[in-house]
Amino acid sequence: MRIHEYLELDMDSQTISCSECDEELCDASQNYKEHSVLYARPIAEADPGFLPPTKVLQGASDIELRQFCCPNCATLFDSEVSPEDAEILHDVELDMEQLTSS
Repeated sequence: MRIHEYLELDMDSQTISCSECDEELCDASQNYKEHSVLYARPIAEADPGFLPPTKVLQGASDIELRQFCCPNCATLFDSEVSPEDAEILHDVELDMEQLTSS
């Protein structure tokens, strides 16, 4: 079952995998981003077209761009912009009990 453009849920094993190469990432109850390759860098390095964070965010200079990729084929799963010390966003939370009872 597709749960994201590049993520698949295997209902039998209740695991999340890359839809491009079938690399198993984690259990369905876990945050796939924590099992992906993380490439984090200051937001100012993301693109020369970005305004400096201190100008846009009223002095905040600790903002980073985080990119999460498949550890096997390097497919980009997702990107997020966040303060450096913030936890990784858990944006795909699956209710396996609900999904298996359907």
